[in-house]
Amino acid sequence: RAGLVSLTVERGAPPPPPKERLVSMNGKFVTVKDPPPPGPNGTGFVVTVSGGASDTPGETADILDRTNVVVGTVLEGMDVVEAIAALPTVKDNSSSPFFAVAKSIGDKRATVAEQAFGKPFAKVTVARCGIVRDEPPAPSETE
Repeated sequence: RAGLVSLTVERGAPPPPPKERLVSMNGKFVTVKDPPPPGPNGTGFVVTVSGGASDTPGETADILDRTNVVVGTVLEGMDVVEAIAALPTVKDNSSSPFFAVAKSIGDKRATVAEQAFGKPFAKVTVARCGIVRDEPPAPSETE
């Protein structure tokens, strides 16, 4: 259903297996494993623009399955959400032979590029959210 707001609580795909690399420690070569990437910390969120296969109330977008917790819905300003969704995004270039070679040899630039796939070119910052009131609330007696 369009307009659902959710927090990301789990990555959709399992993390990649740790990579081993050879490093020098105290004059000896040893194998070390890179630590796994950190899990979601609750700061990422998703606002659905459509229900995916269906906009029937009660059905949610597939993107929310097992990875997000729905915490609210958009009451007003869905036009702003749709404008953000319409921003141009970084094209998934994983089918490129150059990308495949760079990824297979462990080029970190390929990993960085892959993390940008599907993200907008422009930085989007949510500065204020919630119910915006026309007038500030009246001061309480304790102030």
